[in-house]
Amino acid sequence: MFRLVAGEIEAVGRPRTRSKALAMVADEALRTAGGSRVHVAALHADAAGDAAALLDLVRNRADVVEEYLVESTPAIGGNAGPGLVGLAYHAETPAR
Repeated sequence: MFRLVAGEIEAVGRPRTRSKALAMVADEALRTAGGSRVHVAALHADAAGDAAALLDLVRNRADVVEEYLVESTPAIGGNAGPGLVGLAYHAETPAR
């Protein structure tokens, strides 16, 4: 599993099952969001069910302002292959 932040890619972990991988993605997003309200998009390459499950994991633990379930572009799907699932999100900054 990888994370892309500010153009930098880093390894996050190597979960052994698909369900653990989805949970790890949700955990990482929620950890970095720090309890803020979030806008999320789950993207997939021929894995809509897993992407929807990922959105459910986030929705059940966070204040989700908006959410999207989208199929990845051919460029991403062509490189990563079928089964790709990812999460893009933006955490709102608390009002001061």
